[in-house]
Amino acid sequence: MATAASVVLPAMVLPARSDESASRASQGFALPRWVALPSLGWPSALLICAFLGLAFQGSRGLWEPDEGFYANAAVAMVDSGDWWTPRLNGEPFLDKPPLNYWAMAISVTLLETLVEPNEWVLRLPHLFWFLGTALGVGLLADRLWGPGRGPTAALVYATMLCPLLAANALTPDTPLTFWVTLAVYGYWRWMEDVETRGSRWMLLLTAVVAAGLLTKGPAFLVFLFPLLLHSLVIHPRRAVWWLLPGTSGLIIAMSWYVSMALSLPDAAAYLLDNQVLGRLVESSYQRNPGWKGALLVYPVTLLVGTLPWGLGALWGLAGALRNRLRAMLRAPRENPGTLLLVLWLVAPLVVLTLASSRLPLYILPAFPAIAVAIGSAIARRQPPAHRVRRWVLVASWCVLLVTVKGFLANVETHRDARWVAQRLSAIGAKPGDEIVTVDEKLNGLAVYGFERVAHSRGWNRPYPFYSPPPSLDHELNRLDRSLVGSFWVVGDASRSEVLPERLAMLEDVVCLPQEMTPLLAFHCRRL
Repeated sequence: MATAASVVLPAMVLPARSDESASRASQGFALPRWVALPSLGWPSALLICAFLGLAFQGSRGLWEPDEGFYANAAVAMVDSGDWWTPRLNGEPFLDKPPLNYWAMAISVTLLETLVEPNEWVLRLPHLFWFLGTALGVGLLADRLWGPGRGPTAALVYATMLCPLLAANALTPDTPLTFWVTLAVYGYWRWMEDVETRGSRWMLLLTAVVAAGLLTKGPAFLVFLFPLLLHSLVIHPRRAVWWLLPGTSGLIIAMSWYVSMALSLPDAAAYLLDNQVLGRLVESSYQRNPGWKGALLVYPVTLLVGTLPWGLGALWGLAGALRNRLRAMLRAPRENPGTLLLVLWLVAPLVVLTLASSRLPLYILPAFPAIAVAIGSAIARRQPPAHRVRRWVLVASWCVLLVTVKGFLANVETHRDARWVAQRLSAIGAKPGDEIVTVDEKLNGLAVYGFERVAHSRGWNRPYPFYSPPPSLDHELNRLDRSLVGSFWVVGDASRSEVLPERLAMLEDVVCLPQEMTPLLAFHCRRL
C-alpha cells in the first residue's frame, strides 16, 4: 500500500526521520482556499478526463504546417508499407523520429476497414496519450503522498488548458509527455523497490527511454536529466544504476538513427543539427530567439496553460519557497517527493530557456509535475462531504473547455488543410489534379484526396528540411507545358506580379486567377 513519500522509500535509500518531519514533507504545496475540487474516485475522474479528451477530438481539420507534416508522413507509411523511413510527399522527412507516426499509422491500419483516414482516426492515439498521462499523474500522486490523491491530481492535469488543447494537435509533445510521466513513475518505483534492486522497474525505464527518444529524439533527455539529479542527491551510490536502463534504451533508439545515417546521404549531419545543435545553440530555426523569447515564451505558457490552476500554482510555489524549499535545500533527502517535483519543473525550464529555439509546447512534459503538486494539495485538505458548489464550478469549467475545442473546430482559416481542400474542390480541382504550392505548406491535402501535391518556395527563406522544396524557377522549368490542368496555390509572401507574369509566358497555356481568399490561386488551362 502506498504511503507518504517520506516513509515510502526504504531506510536504505532514505535516512530515518521523525513522524513530524514525514508529515511536513508529505503535505506538498499550500494552496489558497478557492482552489478546490469535489471528492471523487478513479471511475469518475477517468470518465471526466475521457469526456474532455474525446470532445471534438476529430472535428477540426488538419492545421498547417505541423499537423500536415505528421499526418502526411503517417498516411504515407500505411500506403507505401515502409514504416521505417518517414516520408513527406515521397521524400525522406527526418525532422522527428518515427514513433509518433507509428501510432497514427497503427490507428489508420486498424480502422481502415471501417473508415478512410480522417482527423478522428489520426488523433485517436493522442487521446490515449492524454488519458495515459492523466492516469500516470494520478498513480504518481498516490505513490508520492499517499492513497486518495490520485484521482484529484489526474483531474487537475486533464482540466489544464494547455495539455487538453495540445492533445488535439498531432505534434509529438503529447506522446513525449506520456513517456516522461511514465519515466518519473518508473523511477520512483525503482527507488522504492530496494529488495530486488528494482530490476522490473529498470526494464520499464529501458523501454521508456527508447520510446521517448524515438518520439522526439534528444529532447527526451532534457526531462530525464532531473531524475539523474534526484538520484544523485537522494542516493548517490545507486545513481550509477542509471547507466543500465539509460544505455540500453539509447542503444535501442539509436538503431533508427544509425539506420538513417547509413542509408541516406548527409542524414547524420542533418540529424545532429536538426535535433541537437540547431535547437540548442544555433539560430537556424529562429523560434522565439533572443532575450524576449527567453522571458516570455515559457512563463506565459506556464501561467496561461495551467488555467484554472495557474494562480493557485503561483500561490503554492510562493508558500513553498517561504515554508519548505529552504528546509528542503538544507536537508533534501528528507523531502524526496518535493525535490523530485521541483527538479522535474525547474531543470528542464532552465535548459529550454537557455536554448536558442523555443516553442510553448516544449515545456508541456513539465505540466504533470504541477498537476501532481496541486492535485495532491487539494486532495489533502478537502473534506469528505459532498459540496454542490464545487461540482458546479468543475462542470462549468469543463463546459468552457469543451466550448473552446468546439470553437476551434469551426474556425475558418487558410491554415486548415480541410478548408483549402474544400476551396480547391469549389474551383474545380479534383483529387487526381496536381496542386502546386508556393511558399505555403499544405501537406495535409494528401489526407483529403489531393495526393499529387508539389511544393515550391518563392522568395521566402527556406526552412532547413532534409529534403527542402525546390525553388519556384525549378518547379516552373520542370512542369513547363505539363502545367495544363494544374492548380497553383500561392502564399501571402508570394503575392507578386512576378508569378502571374511568369505563368503568362507559357505558350498555349492560360493561368486563370481563382478566388480562394486569403490565398491566391491559379487554374492552368490550355488556350
